[in-house]
Amino acid sequence: MIYGTGGLTAALSVQKLEKMGAKPSDGPVAVTGATGGVGSISIAILKQLGYEVIAFSGKPEQSDHLKELGASEVRHRDTINEIGSKPIGRELWANAIDTLGGDYLANLLKQTKAGGAVTSCGLAGGAEFSMTVMPFITRAVSLLGIDSVYIPLADKEAIWQRVATDMKLPNLENYAEEITLEQTPEYLDRFMSSKVVGRYVVNVRG
Repeated sequence: MIYGTGGLTAALSVQKLEKMGAKPSDGPVAVTGATGGVGSISIAILKQLGYEVIAFSGKPEQSDHLKELGASEVRHRDTINEIGSKPIGRELWANAIDTLGGDYLANLLKQTKAGGAVTSCGLAGGAEFSMTVMPFITRAVSLLGIDSVYIPLADKEAIWQRVATDMKLPNLENYAEEITLEQTPEYLDRFMSSKVVGRYVVNVRG
């Protein structure tokens, strides 16, 4: 349960980048929403597989934590949007895993290297985004949707098998905090205030 749906989504995101040809030697992978459930597990899995990771977060005070997970560099998430309204920007990362959506997703795509890909699995930064087709037709950048709910059971079994083997994380207990059922309202309030970090496992018996 420490992996949970977020861990499943992270593993699917990494695997989809791999299917598009991503490999560690291509260069760094950007991960947004780095302190969240999907982002934190994505960082750890990428590091496990040998990738360099640039973590983007709105919680700069968590930089040391993100580096412990495997990020080689931590940047404030708003630096992604410094490109402004330009249709395309400098090539800064080989691939990316986006959990935010909105302008963050659009601007990640604009700054992805030629032939790279960006996965999309969240909308904390907005359900809509606006951009031109320039990254797609001048750099062949790909936008990849990630679904962890309606995919075939066989595909879920296959990715969980990878989570148990080459994607298996050491010291898994370090990636989550156990809370009681009675604590959930408090932690939900923290979640809505963007004050949570990583994964939380609810012990319904205790």
